[in-house]
Amino acid sequence: NPPTVPVAYGQTSKDVIALQNFLLSLGYSIPAGPTGYFGSQTQQALTQWQVANGITGQGVGLIGGLNP
Repeated sequence: NPPTVPVAYGQTSKDVIALQNFLLSLGYSIPAGPTGYFGSQTQQALTQWQVANGITGQGVGLIGGLNP
């Protein structure tokens, strides 16, 4: 299941690591790995996951819960 704690672009936290590990476990690419920093690589992977799951507001600003 995806993490449901809100995270935002530019944030560094254990919640971002959980998000990165979730995305990586599904095969999405984050070349730097689970660094805990929500940057462009995490944003791109999250956007791809959101599009694949019919979620709007892809990868920008406050992400919030990731459930559709």
